[in-house]
Amino acid sequence: YATLKHHNAQFFDALANVALTCINEFNSQDLANTVWAYASRNHDAPELFDAIASVSTRAKLQDFSTQGLANMAWSYAKMGHYSPELFDNIVDVALPRLYFFSNQELANMVWAYASVGHNGPPELFDKIAEVVLSRLALELEVDNDVNNFNAQDLANIVWSYAVVSEFDSKNAVIREFASHPNIVNSILSFFELDQFGKKELCQLHQWNMWCQETFGEQKIPEDLSEKCLGTFSKTETMKSSLQDNIAKILDEIGVPYESEATMETGYSIDFLVTTKNGTNVALEADGPRHFLGETKISNGSTRMKHRQVRKLDGIKVVSVPYWEWNSIRIDNNNTMFQRAYLEELLELPLK
Repeated sequence: YATLKHHNAQFFDALANVALTCINEFNSQDLANTVWAYASRNHDAPELFDAIASVSTRAKLQDFSTQGLANMAWSYAKMGHYSPELFDNIVDVALPRLYFFSNQELANMVWAYASVGHNGPPELFDKIAEVVLSRLALELEVDNDVNNFNAQDLANIVWSYAVVSEFDSKNAVIREFASHPNIVNSILSFFELDQFGKKELCQLHQWNMWCQETFGEQKIPEDLSEKCLGTFSKTETMKSSLQDNIAKILDEIGVPYESEATMETGYSIDFLVTTKNGTNVALEADGPRHFLGETKISNGSTRMKHRQVRKLDGIKVVSVPYWEWNSIRIDNNNTMFQRAYLEELLELPLK
C-alpha cells in the first residue's frame, strides 16, 4: 500500500492494532518496513511507533541493514515521533558502518536527527561529514555513478548541518563541512543543471542564511541567492485557529501589529508587533506541527527559524506554544487572562 502510494486509513488503523499483538515476532526488516510504510503515507500510529521503539534495542538494531537504520530514523522524524533512546541506539549501531551507507541513506540520517533536534553524539555528524567529503573528492577525480549525490540529497544534507549548528556552534567540523568548497561547487553544479526543486531551493536558502550568520557572507552568487530567497518567501503558510485567537486578543489590547509579515530573511512571521517604544517583536503562534509529537520540544525547523530571525533580522522572537495558550482560564468569555498573558510576554505596560 505504501509503495503504491495508496492510503486507506481504516486499513492502516486495523493493521496497527494487529501488529501490536505480535510485534515481538517482527524481524529487523519487518520493523523498518512497518514504520516506513506509516511514515510514507503520513499515517499517525503513536502506540505502534512506541512499541516498535521499545523492541528496537541496541542488540536488535545490529541486525538492521544500513537502509533499515536510515529508514527507522527517517520514519520517526517524518512523523515527529521522538524516541531519544531509539535515536541514541541507532547512532551507536550506525557509526561503525557509515562508510557502507548509500548517499541517500546518509542524507536521510542527518535530516532525521536535525529534524527532531536530537542533540546526540556529535560523532554522527562529524563522521558523516568525513564520508560525504571523501565521496565528493572522489567525484572530482573519476565519474563514478555510485558515489554521485543527487540534488535532493545534497540539499537535505546542508540544511541539516545548518540546523544542528545550533547544538554545537563552535564545532569546527560542522562549520568547515557545511561551507566546504566541494560542497559549494557541487551545489553550483546542480544550479547549472537546474535540478533543484522548490523544496530544495528553500533548504538552500536556509543554509545560505546560516552561512551569513556564521561567516558574515553568503556562499552562492547573488543571482542564485535571490532565486532561493524568492522561492522561500513565496512558501504558502496556513493560518491556524491559534493565530485567529491571538489576533483577537491583540486587537482587544490595542497594540499595532502586522499579520504574516515577511522579513528580510524571507521568513513569514505570524505577528510583527510594534510596542509603545517603537520596538518590533516577532510573535509566533506555535501549534502542534512546531513540536515533536505530543512533547514540548520544538522541532529543528522551528528552532532554526527563531534563531535566524533573531540573529539576521535583528528582532526579538517570542513564542506562544499551543499548550500554554489552551491552558489559560477563560471565565464567561472574559479574556482578561489571555490579555495579561500576551502583555507579559510582549513586555507591554499592563492596563
